[in-house]
Amino acid sequence: MRELLKYRDSEQAIYGAFQYLWSLWTKQKGKDAITKEDLDPLDAQIHHVKPFSKGGSNNLENLILVSSKTHYLIHHGKDLDKRFEKYRKHLK
Repeated sequence: MRELLKYRDSEQAIYGAFQYLWSLWTKQKGKDAITKEDLDPLDAQIHHVKPFSKGGSNNLENLILVSSKTHYLIHHGKDLDKRFEKYRKHLK
């Protein structure tokens, strides 16, 4: 995340990234934001709701935690079930 680039010390950058992850984990109660299934902490990935390339920010309000499978389906899935289709419409 670009905000983390302001840290010159790698320990501070890691701590900053951990704060983002912990905030999202707590907000979502350890659940995938799309499937609502329990997340494996080692599989959780951060997804921008509004893509950074389309003017989205790295603010917590624009970030969600999803599993690697969910993240893949958001970006690459063609045969998505209805909950992914509904979510994908919000990204455009």
